[in-house]
Amino acid sequence: MSMNIHIGARVDILRQKRNVSMEELAEFIGVTHRNAYKVIHKDDMWLSQLWVLSEKLNYNFFELFTPNTTDGPKGIKQSSDNNSDLKKTKINPKEINFCVKYPPELANKLGDFMIHVNALANDMGFELG
Repeated sequence: MSMNIHIGARVDILRQKRNVSMEELAEFIGVTHRNAYKVIHKDDMWLSQLWVLSEKLNYNFFELFTPNTTDGPKGIKQSSDNNSDLKKTKINPKEINFCVKYPPELANKLGDFMIHVNALANDMGFELG
């Protein structure tokens, strides 16, 4: 499975739909207003930031990394609004590509898996970005 997702651009699309200012977004993720622009214009973002934005914008961004399932990551409900355009939007040719093979019955655990991979990388002195 190969995915091309520019997550920052998708966050910005939903931020605008939800009428959330850049100042509010910056406060959500604990950065300055200027750095908030940098975060949404990068090809990737920290999982911890994505988790907070999922909570604050009431949208499970981790859905963009998994096939359609009935359960999302623990603590975040499956998005009920019709934002399928977030999945389809092609933003920038510079996007993350990675492959994770898993059985379909474990798709709802992919968000947790990614959080653990990031924690392990940090413990080992690596930076995932």
